[in-house]
Amino acid sequence: MKKLTLFLIIIIFGCSPKENTLESIEIMTYYYIPNEEGTKLITDCVDYSKINFSGNVETMRLIKPNESKYIYIKSKVNSKIISNITEEIKSKSEKFYETKIDTNSLDLYCGPTIRVKAKFNTNKIISFTYKKNETDPRFLQFVKLQNTISRKFIEKHFKIIDSIEITNNKKQFEKFALNLDTLKLPFPNMPKSVNEQIKFPPPNK
Repeated sequence: MKKLTLFLIIIIFGCSPKENTLESIEIMTYYYIPNEEGTKLITDCVDYSKINFSGNVETMRLIKPNESKYIYIKSKVNSKIISNITEEIKSKSEKFYETKIDTNSLDLYCGPTIRVKAKFNTNKIISFTYKKNETDPRFLQFVKLQNTISRKFIEKHFKIIDSIEITNNKKQFEKFALNLDTLKLPFPNMPKSVNEQIKFPPPNK
């Protein structure tokens, strides 16, 4: 009888659905710029962070824009921030975070795109974008997380880390972001090449 009871417990709990637990959050701030040949748009990353469920953060951040120099650091945020995000997002879908584009009005935004990717242990992934200085309540927990990471950098509460793993993670995220952005965001037109630009004759002397 004891063996049967034990067997039933294993079956019941072993086959129960996995709890929807957050594994990681990735956040990247970026622009799209033309490549050197002017043939396609490429990602110009300002900063990229990967945060695990315990609040451990790995970040690469642009420190000298004119020289494209990055710093690679490790820091930690309060795990309560991650818990709050988990509770808020685990029952949501990507549709909840979609921002509709109003094609009837002119809305000029020159700031960077910020994309979030939240991955759960059930292989559920939620990804969305928002603007810098976002005030929409749906995104405030992520704005808070990103601001906390930035404050750790400003206050020098971090350790320098090796660049290889975080760079590889960033490259994978760039591919992920590009795939979604080309489907969901209005991309700017590529600038005309020099040969295609209108040339005006010099004024008559």
